[in-house]
Amino acid sequence: MSAVGAGVFSLRKVELAAPEIISLAEAQRLRLTYDGETALIEEVSRTLLTEDIKEVLNTLSPREERVLELRFGLKDGRSQTLEEVGKEFTLTRARIREIEAKALQKLRHPSRLQRLKDYLD
Repeated sequence: MSAVGAGVFSLRKVELAAPEIISLAEAQRLRLTYDGETALIEEVSRTLLTEDIKEVLNTLSPREERVLELRFGLKDGRSQTLEEVGKEFTLTRARIREIEAKALQKLRHPSRLQRLKDYLD
């Protein structure tokens, strides 16, 4: 086999092994379709999770619920320190820590945990 013949044969093997090449326009269209579908699914999941979290938090006392909202930033996305939360309630950091721990313990109860279990898998 000549040097030229071997080069053509090798090139053909590479062409056959290469994945299908698509144009940039096609790639962008596919990405937009995929991203749009993914964004919609993520938005629906986020909405359902938010609703379920609200329902579970509503089973706590108003003070426990508010402490968790502030500590974990559930309303505004900003987590507050024990001291910041303590100032709102005029309580010590230690007392806020106790309220938080008690609320989290309640949330670990199977009756409440079941509601959020699907999101943990």
